[in-house]
Amino acid sequence: MKNLSLIILFMSLLSCSKNDITEEKVYTDKIIGEWKLTHITVNGENHTNRCNTKGVVHFKSDKSLSSEFFGSVRGACTSAGIKNGYWKNENNSYSINFNDVFPKPTTEVSLFDNDTKLLVMEEIEPNTIVIRTFIKL
Repeated sequence: MKNLSLIILFMSLLSCSKNDITEEKVYTDKIIGEWKLTHITVNGENHTNRCNTKGVVHFKSDKSLSSEFFGSVRGACTSAGIKNGYWKNENNSYSINFNDVFPKPTTEVSLFDNDTKLLVMEEIEPNTIVIRTFIKL
């Protein structure tokens, strides 16, 4: 009886076809994971505060991302809401687009300190450079 059960189990496994399994494209990359905002500079001047360092970005394996940033509104630390976007890695050159969080696609993205820190540089207007630094959680 035990042999019959094993034969039935084996036959049922063989009868499964590749079409029975839904395949989803999943990427592995060192940027995948949750990143916490730690530092903001504008033209080299520190703009980091207790409120804006609550910001996080989650890079997902399907090349999408979600983010939540914070700022002071009338003295209260307020979420700007959860925003979605996407990321790309082409030959170890990253680009990210936070959709409406930043006014245009961000192309200058660097990983450093053994891939535990992420630096995002954006020119928000002529001669105004914003650099955001994140740590991987």
